[in-house]
Amino acid sequence: MDDKILLSIITPVHEPDPVSFQRTARSIMAVMQKNWEWIVILHNTHNLSMEDIASITNGSKAVRVFPKNDDAHAPWSPRNFALTKARGKYVYFVDHDDELKKEFLIPALKKMEEEDCDILIGSAEKELTAPHLFEVPILLDFPNTEDGIIVPDDPDSKGKLLYGAAIMLSCKIIRRDLIVDNSITFDRDILLTEDVLFALRCYCKARKICVMPKLVAYTYVQNENSLLQRMLKEDSFPVEVYTEPVRIIVNLALENNISPSGYLWMMMGMFTRIYQKSNMSAEKKRLLMSEIQKYIPLMKPGERRDRKF
Repeated sequence: MDDKILLSIITPVHEPDPVSFQRTARSIMAVMQKNWEWIVILHNTHNLSMEDIASITNGSKAVRVFPKNDDAHAPWSPRNFALTKARGKYVYFVDHDDELKKEFLIPALKKMEEEDCDILIGSAEKELTAPHLFEVPILLDFPNTEDGIIVPDDPDSKGKLLYGAAIMLSCKIIRRDLIVDNSITFDRDILLTEDVLFALRCYCKARKICVMPKLVAYTYVQNENSLLQRMLKEDSFPVEVYTEPVRIIVNLALENNISPSGYLWMMMGMFTRIYQKSNMSAEKKRLLMSEIQKYIPLMKPGERRDRKF
C-alpha cells in the first residue's frame, strides 16, 4: 500500500452516456482530496477516451485512467482489474452514471479511522429514468440514528446487510487489505447480484462493520440500458443465470451464520417482476418461480411488512 493514498475511488466505464458521465465526474472531482485517487477503467469503450477524461478533470494527476479491452461483457472484469491498480488504504466503487454525494466520503472515512472499521455503509437515494423500471430496494434495515451503528455479530443483524442499500457497492467503503488479504474478487461466472456476492464475501471476513444511515452516499441512477434491467425483461438469458447466484449466495450466508432472508425477499421481488412484466417464456418463468419458492422456509414472514417491491 502507498501510505500517501488514503482512498481509491474506482469507476468502471463502458460506452457511457456523455452527459451522465460528466455528472459523475463532477461529483467526484468536487470532493477529491490530496491523498485520494480516482481510478477510471475504460472497459471496451469507444465513445470516451483518455484525452476526454483529462479534459473533463482538467488533467488532474489524481485521476488514473486505464484501458481494458477483453471479451467480458460484465463489470466484474474492470472492477477486478481496478483492484490490482488501487493504492489506497480504502476503496470505494461508483458507477459511471451515478452521482456521488459530497457529504459522504470525508465523514465516513473519519468514522472508519476512529472506529478502526473494515467496512462502512451509508444510505442511498435513487433516480429512475423511466417509470416502468424495476425499482431496486434502497432501504436500510437499521435505525436512522445520527451516529454510526456497529453491526452486532449475530445472524439477523448481519443478514440486514444483504438487503437494500447495504448491498450496493457505492454505499460502502471497504478497507483494501480486507479484499487483498482474503483474495476477494468479483465472480466472473455470475451476472445477477454479483455485487451482493462480493459484499457478502467481505462481510464474512470483516472484523468490524459500521452503518451510518443518515449519511447519503450517492444517487443510484436506474436506467433501462443497465444489465440488470435487461435481465429483468428479456428472454435471452438461461434460467441458471438467475438461479445460480441465489444458490451460491444463500449457501455462503448459511455457512457463515448469516440470515439470507432479506436477500431472498429482494430476489422474490425481482423474480415476481420477471414473471409479471418480462418477455421471458412461460416455461422459464415457471422454473424461476419454482426455484425461488424452494427458499421460502428461510424467509422470515415478519419481514414482509418492510419489503416493498
